[in-house]
Amino acid sequence: MQEKTIGEKIREYRQKKGLTQDALAAELHVSSQAISKWENGQTMPDIAQLLPISRVLEVGVNELLGGDRRAELDRAWQNALPFGDELALIAADAALKEFPDDEEFLYRRAQSEYDLGISDDKTKARLASYLGQSQEHFAELHQRFPDNDKYTVCLAEVYFARGSRDKALDLAYSVKSSSRQKSLIAKYIGGEEEIRYKQTKLEGQVKN
Repeated sequence: MQEKTIGEKIREYRQKKGLTQDALAAELHVSSQAISKWENGQTMPDIAQLLPISRVLEVGVNELLGGDRRAELDRAWQNALPFGDELALIAADAALKEFPDDEEFLYRRAQSEYDLGISDDKTKARLASYLGQSQEHFAELHQRFPDNDKYTVCLAEVYFARGSRDKALDLAYSVKSSSRQKSLIAKYIGGEEEIRYKQTKLEGQVKN
């Protein structure tokens, strides 16, 4: 059976509540034309409107996005992805409430936080907050799956984005894929600076 769109779900739950399009529009402080366009699939509600919609219709955001079980939550995340990282993050968080140890959703949450943290449409405080959350979540994945290069690379990139280049380099040198390791090191440092970095690390190991 084909998954219902967000607009179809809004219509379904609006009707269950016995609300007209005009009544729902009044509750949400939007026009009835906006409600009609959502329900007909012409436009999507803005991300900021999802929580008010869910409250008025008494339905969870994850249900609006597509379902409440693993396969359905995966489709919900896929449906949310084209509409931006904030919506994808909401979908990943919703999935983790039911499947808190799901590795794929843990990765998706951390990656969405990273992408939001390096975007250019947020305040510095919000960017720093997203990067801090991403670092915490990628560190957890790196600790749980130390042999997975993907999480090593992701954590290195978060450190670098936050200005902790030495920590990023330490992780870069631990990446098992030689080609990926070289590209990361070249991104963080290069030439004579790389030589000085290696000498400093070697001197530190000798002293210890």
